[in-house]
Amino acid sequence: MPVALVRLVDFDRQWFKSSFGSEFKETARHISFFGHAILDDEIFEVPNALLDQCFFDNPLVMQSPNIRFYAGYPLFVINGSKLATLGLLDQAPRNFDEIDKALMRDLVRMVDIELSSLQLATMDALTSMLYFDLGDYKHISDKYGHAEGDRALIDFSNALLEVFRDSNVLG
Repeated sequence: MPVALVRLVDFDRQWFKSSFGSEFKETARHISFFGHAILDDEIFEVPNALLDQCFFDNPLVMQSPNIRFYAGYPLFVINGSKLATLGLLDQAPRNFDEIDKALMRDLVRMVDIELSSLQLATMDALTSMLYFDLGDYKHISDKYGHAEGDRALIDFSNALLEVFRDSNVLG
């Protein structure tokens, strides 16, 4: 396959975390093949983009890199969330047979293992603690009463819950 990419996505663009055979660093999300591939749990395949209703007029088909064939498979992290896709591109139409699909699944499993290993290697197995000192908290309780002081603590806790990860424990 002439082009292989690992793509990540944000709100309005896709960017290539790793690529072989392509000089692109990012493209707009709305023209991406990735956006379709990430929705499934299996291989998303476009044998000939020129004949596909979704892609025939796509700028990535009509102009460089002149995509004709695309196969994409989502990549997962430890918690099962889809992080990215592995995408294979060609400038010639082609069909994926069962052997090709099995090879792509094996490659995706290898990438998933690599991502999981990296994720585990960057997690701190020890407990870490962050301490917040709310300045003027005593002033709020003294001036407005304990109920308002409690409400201020609850509001602050809710704000923390919005920005911390699900894996963090707040107390």
